[in-house]
Amino acid sequence: MYEISEQLIKYNRSCQSLSPQGFVIHATDTPNATAQNEHDYFNSGDRQASAHYFVDSSNIIRTIPENEVAWHAGSTANHKFLSVEMCETDPFDEVWSRTVWLVADACIRYNWTTGPNVYSHRGISAMYHETDHTDPIQYLADHGKTWGQLLAAIDEEIVTLKKPVVVPTVNKTAQAISLLEQAISLLK
Repeated sequence: MYEISEQLIKYNRSCQSLSPQGFVIHATDTPNATAQNEHDYFNSGDRQASAHYFVDSSNIIRTIPENEVAWHAGSTANHKFLSVEMCETDPFDEVWSRTVWLVADACIRYNWTTGPNVYSHRGISAMYHETDHTDPIQYLADHGKTWGQLLAAIDEEIVTLKKPVVVPTVNKTAQAISLLEQAISLLK
């Protein structure tokens, strides 16, 4: 589990209600810019774009509440999906792990599966024809990963997060006998 820092932006907010139906995963295409850099950029003026989350190698920042539309993938997708921007920082494995956890956690909270609920920006562009973006496909490829591998990692994380926590049971009879034996040995 990772910590999420909520730093809501003042600019680039729709203030429109959202009942999310899934997640769109993006890549920032700004090498070495951290989640904080991205937050600060989108909070410093009218950009006509935003995202719910920015994830780098050490942080997850929520900039828009999950119940509010963000401007990330065209009007149709914006009114249906949460968004996360993978920041192009090193080490990549940490960006990957945090993104996988974030999306898996949302899938559990909203009872989603990756199949019909998790998309790349490229997939959304092909589906709705409102943007021509292809991220995060090249960013993943640059690090030897595929979209299919990302979905599989999210599926695995969902299973891991859903596993019940096993609390060891204490045999109270055995514990009582042990205490009794200790008391008897003290009396001898």
